[in-house]
Amino acid sequence: MTPRTILDTDSYRLGLVRFRRSLTTKGRVVIGSMFGFVAGLHVVGWAVLAGAVVPQHLTLGDGDAFGLALGVTAYLHGIRHSFDAHHIAAIDNTTRKLVSENTKQLSVGLWSSSATPASSSDWIHPVRATSGPLRGCVIDGW
Repeated sequence: MTPRTILDTDSYRLGLVRFRRSLTTKGRVVIGSMFGFVAGLHVVGWAVLAGAVVPQHLTLGDGDAFGLALGVTAYLHGIRHSFDAHHIAAIDNTTRKLVSENTKQLSVGLWSSSATPASSSDWIHPVRATSGPLRGCVIDGW
């Protein structure tokens, strides 16, 4: 039998098989729960957009429509942003550190991806609180 090398075309498939075999029942439940949670977030997000936002026919500023097209654009931008190098590097570095410490690292990506919207939402209240007074200053002059 010929030994397999990293350059072998089946190495990726073998890695997945090896990974699946290494999972305990608890690990499979954790991964399934993460997939279910993320899928649920997608369903809730699209349901809110389609059921609550689009029917209101909201407008922005000078009357530009805020609806399905803007929601799809924001969704696709978020998907693209999730594959930016700084996100991948942070998850990779954290995973490598946990592996070197013999710590479980199954949910690093989930916790990393949930930190971005959490930190972004911290800015909502200060921006809302200051946007009204600042708008008056900009329009009327200081």
